[in-house]
Amino acid sequence: MPTERTVNLLAVLLGLLGAANALTTGIYIVSTSLALSPFSNVENLIPYAYVAGIANAICTVCLAYGSYLLWKHQNQKGGAINFTAGTVTAISYVYFTFFSQPSLLGWLGPSGYFLPSPAMISGALGCWLRPNSKL
Repeated sequence: MPTERTVNLLAVLLGLLGAANALTTGIYIVSTSLALSPFSNVENLIPYAYVAGIANAICTVCLAYGSYLLWKHQNQKGGAINFTAGTVTAISYVYFTFFSQPSLLGWLGPSGYFLPSPAMISGALGCWLRPNSKL
């Protein structure tokens, strides 16, 4: 049976992994959009690149802060922040896979759904732990 300290450490590490996933996904979307913008028939990919870059940067900072709050045993706040940032990352993945033209993340296929899952699992674990428990 895992202790609360182990679950808390797992939630922190999953939050940091989610931050790394959000950061790399954002860098890929921005760099690919900017590289394809001169050659694309789409009106302009540059606004998509800016929106994706800002959204993923905010998610990365929120995941790092949520993991810090989990580390400091503010479990409810950190869990809520991580779960929300993971949800925004998942929405970003779905948009750039299915709705954007060209499909920038379509090559990932179903495995791309695992990118935001560490952040969402971190948030669920953080909310599951006792509020403000000192371990």
